[in-house]
Amino acid sequence: MEAQEERIRGWCQAQELQLVAVERDAARSGGKLNRPGLQVALDRLESGEADGLIVLKLDRLTRSVSDLGHLLEDYFGPTSQWSLVCVTESIDTNTASGRLTANVLMSVAQWEREIASERTRSVMEYKREKGEFLGGEPPYGFRVVEGDDGVARLEPDDGERQAMKMARGLRTRLDCSLQDIADAFNEDGMPRRNGRPWTRQAISRLLE
Repeated sequence: MEAQEERIRGWCQAQELQLVAVERDAARSGGKLNRPGLQVALDRLESGEADGLIVLKLDRLTRSVSDLGHLLEDYFGPTSQWSLVCVTESIDTNTASGRLTANVLMSVAQWEREIASERTRSVMEYKREKGEFLGGEPPYGFRVVEGDDGVARLEPDDGERQAMKMARGLRTRLDCSLQDIADAFNEDGMPRRNGRPWTRQAISRLLE
């Protein structure tokens, strides 16, 4: 963020513009407009303290086409007294071409994100169909095994599957309560993956 601020200050100096204030939204997504720093900056416009908003790149302001449309309509439209300037892309919404460029760049950026998301989902689905383990905690009844090809896959865990079979039998044939099954497992020393005692909640998840 220091580097971004330095470039903005340098640009303002070169353009002989006074930088009224610098607002930061550290560790906050550019996908949302309800960020404290941005709201303060917009308030400065409405109060007459500032005449425009300067950002280093358009995606530092927003990553949403609809949110950009909201900003252009409410703050930086053709009849607005305020301007939005994006230093890197050389965009100034005081002009029609600047507003058009902003909309085109934002549309392309959103399209690229959606394409990347679709590709990621496709790859993950392909890996899932091949039986590859995609991370996280394996479901009960399975364990993660790394094959000779270095790919992690799920394989049945006989011990856990036996516990699942016993729990279903106690539940369906003997009509035992979840707590009764947990107590029986604890008394018999049935191992649980995390080493903690069995509870009714754990048995409920086991039977899902």
